[in-house]
Amino acid sequence: MDLLNATLDHKTLLKNVEYHCWNFKRNHEIEVSITFATCLDQQLTRYFELHTGIKVNKLIELNLPMRAPEGYPPMLTFTPGEVSRYNANIYISHNWNPVMVAWKSASGRIYAMEDTDIDCVDIEFWLEGMDPLLYHQQLHPKEELPFRLKNPGYELVIHRLHMDMEMTIWLKDNTRADDLLQGIYDVVAAFNVKSEKKGGDDGVVHSVRGKVQENRLILEIDTGSAGPVFLKALLKYLSKSNGVTKVEIGENPEV
Repeated sequence: MDLLNATLDHKTLLKNVEYHCWNFKRNHEIEVSITFATCLDQQLTRYFELHTGIKVNKLIELNLPMRAPEGYPPMLTFTPGEVSRYNANIYISHNWNPVMVAWKSASGRIYAMEDTDIDCVDIEFWLEGMDPLLYHQQLHPKEELPFRLKNPGYELVIHRLHMDMEMTIWLKDNTRADDLLQGIYDVVAAFNVKSEKKGGDDGVVHSVRGKVQENRLILEIDTGSAGPVFLKALLKYLSKSNGVTKVEIGENPEV
């Protein structure tokens, strides 16, 4: 079989499971079984689509780091244990985005990548360090938002979407800044509680820090794994508050 030229029709993160295993062995001297890689591929594809809202297609692929040149530290870091991890890249439309592939088991068994007796119900795979907002922008650079926001009632300016973002909110003259900021904190708390009750399907917002500056709120937001789902909820809340004239994302216009 010509592994370098083989392709599969199914739209999953590993475009070819056999090649993925061969690449591990050739470039990193690590044995990976077809059974292990197949289970990983199935679970991570579902995980990626659920937590980003993006359907995997030919422009999206999970890749390994390249082999390090002689005399340099390894580019692949593999840490086995109760939670095992290795670093990888999610390739999206000519962009390489670093992530960690992680897995553990419900039974407590520590699965090795060369194991062939994989119980795909017992083992759980996930991705760490994803940036759903950035992935949407990489796939659709001409679209400002990865969702529809109809008539928000304020001017919306987007310079750049990213997991760690700055947001500046211009307030109407009669808007109480402290009340709106507390409302934003409440939106974050409610969002995280609701997501956790659903098993974390919508992700979790890591942090929001805000300050009042003249007629503006300046927010620093780590959207974590929540990404587009949380951003939509926040922008809709600002619309309902009826106290905002402009929202700017991606740059902090402090003067």
